This record gives sequence, C-alpha cells and structure tokens, in this order.
Amino acid sequence: MHDLLHVSESVARQIVLKSEYRNVTLSVDTILYVESIGNYVKAHLADGSSVFSKIPLHSVEEQLPQGEFIRIHRSFVVAKNRIVEFTRSEVSLWKTDKRLPIGKKYAENVMNALGNGV
Repeated sequence: MHDLLHVSESVARQIVLKSEYRNVTLSVDTILYVESIGNYVKAHLADGSSVFSKIPLHSVEEQLPQGEFIRIHRSFVVAKNRIVEFTRSEVSLWKTDKRLPIGKKYAENVMNALGNGV
C-alpha cells in the first residue's frame, strides 16, 4: 500500500506539456521557471534544457503545485525554492546567472511571498 501511495505522489509532482506533436512529462522538481513567449511557453529546467509548448502561461501555472511557484511577471512563473536573491525589481536563480524581472503589478505579492513584506 505504501508503494502505491508513493507512486501516486510522484505522478502528482509532474506536469505534461505538448511539444512538437508529443506529450512531454516534466517533474515539477526540475523546473526552474516557465517563460511566456507570445502564444507559447518555454519551461526552463535545472539541467539546462527547455521544453517549448503552445499553451498559455496561466494554464501551466494552474498545473503547478500551489505555493511552490510564484508569478513574478506577466511573462514568468518561477519555482520559489530556486530563488537565491531578490530585490523589488528582480530575482536571481539558483546555480545560474539568470536574473528575471519582477513586474510592478506583481512586486508586492512577490515581496510578501518571499520576504515577508521586505
């Protein structure tokens, strides 16, 4: 019974994106951030790879575990545990040189979620 429970938990930790006519299963734990590019999204993964899919960002955001990802900009959803530094205007990601902007509309929510209103 315990093994069955473990399998269902791991399935819940995945999302599926359609990319080039195939369904790609991504582990939530490997996602650094998801970027909106026009009518597409690009999921950037910890190993440096990415997956491109024609789906709105809000649809991907709905599939991700609530509380583990945060919308920082109209074009970016980021894994909270991958953020190592942040200011009111940008976040820096773990083990990358990547800095992503924080949109003015999202700044207050990001500050409250990451830094208790810093």
